Amino acid sequence: MHTVRYVLIVILSGVIAGCTQKEEVSSEKVKAGHYFPVIDLVNLEGNVTSLSKYKGKVVVLNIWATWCPPCRRELPSLERLGEALDKSRFEVILLSIDSDEHVVREYLIDIGLKINTFIDKDMEISNETLGAISYPVTYLISPQGKIMQVVYGEQEWDNDVIIEKLSNAFDSGAISI
Repeated sequence: MHTVRYVLIVILSGVIAGCTQKEEVSSEKVKAGHYFPVIDLVNLEGNVTSLSKYKGKVVVLNIWATWCPPCRRELPSLERLGEALDKSRFEVILLSIDSDEHVVREYLIDIGLKINTFIDKDMEISNETLGAISYPVTYLISPQGKIMQVVYGEQEWDNDVIIEKLSNAFDSGAISI
């Protein structure tokens, strides 16, 4: 019985450590000022879309998981952000690191979100390509495909200040949140 408790504590510690609250964590794989890697995204129906499809727009790419409380809390504000921004100039995208698209789909249905969502079942994009080590993490990508900023931890994305900064970022290619 003690062994089972110990294993559960270790597992829960790892899960909790994987979710951050505005903690700065650096990744050597991607940095502001560099071009965002070329990646293909798989939606919840299994269809593949290249992120390059959104070139010419400011992309807000949020990596999250259903098991991450800060991730879940910020999702509604990301959907409201997407609704507030000009769709011809901006794209808000979710990339779930859950291993089961059915869990993700059911969760989004349960909370009433219809945001553009993709899945990274084996975490190849999030961990291997991007080097993400805590969640949520959001990549703000310029219309030219450069990383403007990497934002770690939970944010209230639909506030007026962030919306104004993102609107300005479309023209300037720079942002600081």
